[in-house]
Amino acid sequence: MPDTPLVALNILLAVVVILTARLGIETFTRTLEIFFIPVLILLTIFLISVIPQANVQNIHPVLENGAKPLIRATLFYVSVFTLSPVMFLMIFPSKVNESKKGGKAFYIGTLIGGIILTLVIMLDILVLGPDTTARNIAPSYTMAKKINVGNFLTRIEAIIATIWIITTYTRTVLYFYVSVVVFANIFNIKDYRPFTTVLGMIMILSSLFIFPTVQSSGEFNKNIWFFYALTFGLVMPLSLLIMVKIKKMIKKLQQRPKSTF
Repeated sequence: MPDTPLVALNILLAVVVILTARLGIETFTRTLEIFFIPVLILLTIFLISVIPQANVQNIHPVLENGAKPLIRATLFYVSVFTLSPVMFLMIFPSKVNESKKGGKAFYIGTLIGGIILTLVIMLDILVLGPDTTARNIAPSYTMAKKINVGNFLTRIEAIIATIWIITTYTRTVLYFYVSVVVFANIFNIKDYRPFTTVLGMIMILSSLFIFPTVQSSGEFNKNIWFFYALTFGLVMPLSLLIMVKIKKMIKKLQQRPKSTF
């Protein structure tokens, strides 16, 4: 829909996100249980179908420009699936009935997400080549157009579009829900639902301000995202952990009986 204003599309997604957040985390997670298997099946079909188009020569020469660009790209993609999930700590384990199983699922989910992201990026380069992958806004979508299995299974880029819609919706709801719940907790308010509409409006305006165009989104991801994610994904949790350790040490020293002479 190239002629549709961006704000209209953002409002449509925001309405769905707000309604989901108002229904609660349990309703949302049960919905994800329904989506998980179809997304996994579609992703598997996509990855298997694109393998015949892969060409190992597209990764040669290895380290042509040295290790620095590789390290930078690796840090960026690692930050996507390792630093972003810190948002779960805002609702975990307070919103989870079985914390041990929840913690295990947290690490397994992060690992699976990293493996899938690595596989998709690797296939993008093997199929399209490094130059086309770097210049393309949506290399996975372009790669899906090249799938041709026996002249029968072709042009399945709709699979990628479906996966994008579901996963984008999932991440947006999680970020929004955590933001609303934390905002309500700051003011010691038990019911977060009255804030969903107002914060939803702020979310729409923020999206138009931060990402007015596709190019600005690319610039943000390239130059800002890693340092931005590093602050809330590593620095802040690590600082809190250090503060807790120091607090426990001080408490132990205060509880230690004083020696008398």
